[in-house]
Amino acid sequence: MQFKALTIKSTSGRFFELLSEIGVSPPIRDQDLDRYAQTTYWTNCLWDTGAAYSAITKEAVDALGLEAIGETTVFYGQGEANTNVYRVSLNLPNLLFLPQLKVSECATHNAFGVIIGMDVICKGDFAITNIDGVTTFSFCVPSMETIDYVQRIATMENGE
Repeated sequence: MQFKALTIKSTSGRFFELLSEIGVSPPIRDQDLDRYAQTTYWTNCLWDTGAAYSAITKEAVDALGLEAIGETTVFYGQGEANTNVYRVSLNLPNLLFLPQLKVSECATHNAFGVIIGMDVICKGDFAITNIDGVTTFSFCVPSMETIDYVQRIATMENGE
């Protein structure tokens, strides 16, 4: 089994948002033929555990010339909105490549062009630690282990 992982560590203090680099391209139908021939839009992505599904900004849609494949209703902090749906490929810096992913469209944001939602996060293990006030964020695909702090504390208290 081949594991692919991404780790980002704060250089000063805690992160209040989790951002990493990502490549977005039109959907790949044949990975062997199309993956490296695609136009890729490189941007930052926001890792959002509050988002059920991933999304791309209007700016990313325009940069790639994507055409909507449908519409959906999305729910967010200020309410709900009808938005376009697209099929894209995502290329994460840990070399995880998702050739066909449905994403909704979100408003353009200066800090990121993609929101990574739970549809991607649940493909692997996702961890955030804040040892000594420094945030470390790590993501691994496929899942590697179960992290259970309740069990770990019980084990430590029992001297095991």
